[in-house]
Amino acid sequence: MDRVFLDANVLYSTGYKDTSALRKLWELTEVELLTSFYAVDEARRNLAMDKPGQIESLKQLNAWCELAKPLKRKGGFPDTQTESRLVQRRTPLFSTTVFQ
Repeated sequence: MDRVFLDANVLYSTGYKDTSALRKLWELTEVELLTSFYAVDEARRNLAMDKPGQIESLKQLNAWCELAKPLKRKGGFPDTQTESRLVQRRTPLFSTTVFQ
């Protein structure tokens, strides 16, 4: 079975518009849909600002997705503050998408 990771953009788009073509992903039978807490949270926050009436639609879609967990990172983050903030923000999502 194929596994498809749904990032925040896909979740947001499908939640935003009930007729989004991306919703066809949920109809596929030989595909396992994966997402992460971070992607769901980002999609929910953005949808709450842009189209709050569609939050329930997003919740229903997410119920059909497996919530993947990010891997723990060994060692520290880079020394520079700017790079460190970026890595801390994106590493959990990246590790969830790559290592599942």
